[in-house]
Amino acid sequence: MNNLDPVWRDRIWIAGATLVAVVVGAQVAQGGLLFPALVLVTTGIVILYQLNSERLGKVVLLGLVAGYLIGNRGFAQFNPIPSVPLLPGEAGLGLLLFLIFIERSKRSDDAFSFTWMDGLILSWIAFGAGRMVIDARAYGFVAVRDFATVYYAAYYFIAKTMTIQDQSIGRSVLAVIRISTVPMGVLFLFFEAFPDFFIQHLSIGGIPLIFYKADLVGLYASIGAVLHFVRFDEEGRPLNLVLCLLLVGLVISTNNRASLVALGVLVACITLAGRWRLGAWLGVAGALASVAIVASTYLSNESWQDTVLIEIYEAAVSITDPTGTGNYLGEGTSSKGDNNLFRWVWWDLVMRETWAEAPLTGMGFGYDLALKFEQTYLLSDPTDFTVRSPHSILITVFGRMGLVGLGLFLGFITLMLKATWRATRSDNLSLLVMWGGASAIFLSACFGVVLEGPMGAIPFWILLGLASGMDTAPRPVSFPAGTKSNPSSHPV
Repeated sequence: MNNLDPVWRDRIWIAGATLVAVVVGAQVAQGGLLFPALVLVTTGIVILYQLNSERLGKVVLLGLVAGYLIGNRGFAQFNPIPSVPLLPGEAGLGLLLFLIFIERSKRSDDAFSFTWMDGLILSWIAFGAGRMVIDARAYGFVAVRDFATVYYAAYYFIAKTMTIQDQSIGRSVLAVIRISTVPMGVLFLFFEAFPDFFIQHLSIGGIPLIFYKADLVGLYASIGAVLHFVRFDEEGRPLNLVLCLLLVGLVISTNNRASLVALGVLVACITLAGRWRLGAWLGVAGALASVAIVASTYLSNESWQDTVLIEIYEAAVSITDPTGTGNYLGEGTSSKGDNNLFRWVWWDLVMRETWAEAPLTGMGFGYDLALKFEQTYLLSDPTDFTVRSPHSILITVFGRMGLVGLGLFLGFITLMLKATWRATRSDNLSLLVMWGGASAIFLSACFGVVLEGPMGAIPFWILLGLASGMDTAPRPVSFPAGTKSNPSSHPV
């Protein structure tokens, strides 16, 4: 078969492209946008196919993780085209799925290892999708918004697929988390001191580019602190130890108990893995800080109950006081009892209502889980209450998806916790921090709205997918002569 002359091939392409350009121009001039849109989409597909889609997907994934840490809620709500409700989480989800489709079309091998966790998560998504189709008829877009809690789980399969293709992506994500927590901490302090500057001057279309939720800052600071310590423990860099301790201080300053629980879980994981120096450093630093605070209080003839120590103590004690019966004296913890009672009453009402009305399939997406709570607990002015989730992912899943949805959810959560425990006995610190980080985010979500929004849900599902991909499809790695240890055990 004779090959076409390159000169004539170029001429044909140029002639065809010119013809398409003329038609597109004429269509745009006449107000017709359908054909130009099809040409634009087709061109984009061809370009993406020719590019390294795997590398581009990695950039998108890392960019999302950095954005949700540094920009937080501001990044999550960034919408460059107000008329098109395409937020970063949804845009990234669609683009990554498309890139994976392109990459898979180029490959002849199928290395994806299907596990029990995959099956449970996929079943949970499928059940939620079926539930949402029914609820969308009754509640419209509100049902879709509530369904985001479920469809964000698609990031799990994206991250796992990408990890199977490239085992290094997990360490890249952990490095991004470790590095991003530093500017996150600095910007959070500035945000707390000068909120108007971020809202008025660093915004587009009235939406600030950087807007922090203290509970998420504390949660990610706890993960970042552990990552910085591991880097210090591996390479002996004093700066990483300093940053670790500063991030722990940031966790405490957020006055968020769920973040303290997350930090405790991560420290326990690292300690069980034989890295006991983290607990020792935190103990020494805490003791020195306490002595300094007490000494300063004594010299000033003040009571230690007026210091931050009483707030730290009461915050820890209030974790074991679910009904809020304790008496809290600290300025920052005086409301902890009411906060606990707030959650307890709401959880009780949601569970009772769901059990009575729809125990198997739940009340559905779009249903107002706060209605009974407003009528019972917020009798004074319920119109100011706009929160839709009862501050616990377990209660939310049960309320919206019933026993079926909760059973599937608890199934893969149990597997996650078992994998975290198993990872403490391995020498792969990357794997341990991924499983531990996902577990910490989940535990924090049991007392907040962490997994109902993209700021917490997307990093959670990404970490879970990376951990599952690394755990179920490890690839052998060859090391140069003289290497002292396996670099895959290093999280960064």
